[in-house]
Amino acid sequence: MDIAKGITIILMVLGHSSIPKPISNWIWSFHMPLFFFASGICTDFERTGVMDFFCKKVMSIGRPFCAYSIVVIVISCICKIKINASIMTGWGAYALWFVPVLFVSLLLAKFYFVFKGGRFLYLFLLPFSSYILSILHIHLPWNMSVAPYASMLLLYAYWHKDLIKSIPYFKWYWLVITFTITTIVSLFYRLDMCYNNIRPILVLSVGAISGSLFIAIVSAYIDKVGGVIAHILKQIGKETFIILAFSQIVILVINRYMIINPIWKYSLLILSLLMIKYTKDCIVLLYKRCIKTSLK
Repeated sequence: MDIAKGITIILMVLGHSSIPKPISNWIWSFHMPLFFFASGICTDFERTGVMDFFCKKVMSIGRPFCAYSIVVIVISCICKIKINASIMTGWGAYALWFVPVLFVSLLLAKFYFVFKGGRFLYLFLLPFSSYILSILHIHLPWNMSVAPYASMLLLYAYWHKDLIKSIPYFKWYWLVITFTITTIVSLFYRLDMCYNNIRPILVLSVGAISGSLFIAIVSAYIDKVGGVIAHILKQIGKETFIILAFSQIVILVINRYMIINPIWKYSLLILSLLMIKYTKDCIVLLYKRCIKTSLK
């Protein structure tokens, strides 16, 4: 899972660059759904009650989101970079839009286990709600129009999480099948969950599932081979939150103050993200030491 997230977050950064549109559309067809699928697989919806579940998500998702948002806003103010973020509308097209939508979609998915609704009912009602909002061009604050659809992705992944165990045994021709399906879908339609562009919903959902499965199979092969590449991708996959939060603002800062070729630009991006990562680790370590000291 970490390797799959590592590959996908790299593709996400590339997907927001000036690469050819067919490649960009292929990446967009599954890169956000994969993160919702991953959250659905890794989340235990049934162990805790609603309030405990809510509090845990506030700590694991809400707390870093608020901290990273403040840092991004401070950087943008210092560097005089205009960003379309506000208390009322959220982060708009910036990658941090994903986090509040994930938080709300997790809560919506949790309610399935509270009310014990039928699977078919949830698989129909949740995406249908986002579909209607998409048809009517109704965009809720904080990109919440797509939250019901995202909840369906979470639940779908949770109900099929045992499939992860069998992915390492998929034959090579599944790579061809899943890649072909995703490519065909991406040639005709572009999935943009940020703006709830999910029509035609069934076709785009098939593309999202097949693309995510393609990355999962590739990840299983890389994990089997092991080595430096697997290790690096695993480390990247564990830090997707930081890359999601800061990759765009770092690129904007670089573009504002430097005119350099893409190789140097993305080398600077990697270096900057590493510095942010180790700064975060130091802050967390100091915080834990302070907590231990206060308890003594």
